[in-house]
Amino acid sequence: MSGKLIVRLLAGILCLCWQTDLAAQIWTVPEEVLDSIANPVEADRSSLMKFDTKRIVTGEIEETDVPVYVFRFLNKGGKPLAIRKISTSCGCAVAECDRKIVAPEDSGKISVTYYPKGHPGKFERRIFVYTDLSASHPTAVLSLAVSVRQGADRSRWFPHSMGKIRMKAKEVAFRRDMKDIICIGFLNTGDTPVVPAISSELLPDYVRAWCDTSGVEPGKEGEICISFDPEKFAGSVAAGTNGPVRVPLVMTGLGVPPGTSTVMLTID
Repeated sequence: MSGKLIVRLLAGILCLCWQTDLAAQIWTVPEEVLDSIANPVEADRSSLMKFDTKRIVTGEIEETDVPVYVFRFLNKGGKPLAIRKISTSCGCAVAECDRKIVAPEDSGKISVTYYPKGHPGKFERRIFVYTDLSASHPTAVLSLAVSVRQGADRSRWFPHSMGKIRMKAKEVAFRRDMKDIICIGFLNTGDTPVVPAISSELLPDYVRAWCDTSGVEPGKEGEICISFDPEKFAGSVAAGTNGPVRVPLVMTGLGVPPGTSTVMLTID
């Protein structure tokens, strides 16, 4: 065998090993990054929006319940406070404020309706309140600690089969001008613990994705969380694209090929 042929064979083997190693990579989000997403820096003068409490512990509730929890606050500033937007870390929590403008020394309340159906277990849901004090940082980050007793049949709440798990959704959408985080619930329908991993190969730097719960036991639920950073997106090549930008999120460790274990992100 000639020397050139040996070199080519070795190069091919090295390339194959590199590709295999690359395909095995997963996205690991550092703890400090996760904390910055769940607990972002609040706006300057956020203390002007004074809450009675920023964390409510629900106690145990049933999947059939639809409770409403109220966070009360007072405008301690010298001018009216405008509520611009309220977002939550899960679609199961819907938040709204009783008024858009709160006068100085006047009070307001943020009501959070929680839909626990299909969400048994213990979760910490975040509510991000944006006001005219800052366009990029929330004025308040509220927390709802929920404990939901498991109901009977939950499979119908997870319509999308992906090997060992069933997902609540296979598509998520972000606005290109809004920083946001979306968590998708999944149910382990297998007979062994499952640890979904997220491949980082196709993820741009303006998207982060991770499994919020690892080692999910059979019959238990977990969450895949996805965050979007509009500032990083604005500096990317994709920002100049006309129309929606689509980013595939490929999960591994489910025993099925990528074509059937992909969540599609749309940025519009």
